[in-house]
Amino acid sequence: METNLFQSLAMSVTAFGVVLGLGALGAAAGALAAPSLAARFGPGPMMLAALTITPLTQIPLLLASPGLAWQFAISGALFLRLACAAAVGTHRLG
Repeated sequence: METNLFQSLAMSVTAFGVVLGLGALGAAAGALAAPSLAARFGPGPMMLAALTITPLTQIPLLLASPGLAWQFAISGALFLRLACAAAVGTHRLG
């Protein structure tokens, strides 16, 4: 029998939408912050830091259990993951 995120974490469809929306804000924040971070720390170190942080953002999803606190943790992790991905992606193209 298959279980999904909604069943495992008792997350409503609305809560899932909010989690994804917060992640999208992270992508926008990362894209906007990339030029200043690269100017301050250099493009290589900024990209290396972002690529190092990205896998660590999976930890809250692996440890999550039902509850509002875990929904916030997953939202924050997705925000950070997409911010890192956008920072690397936008700077690599530039």
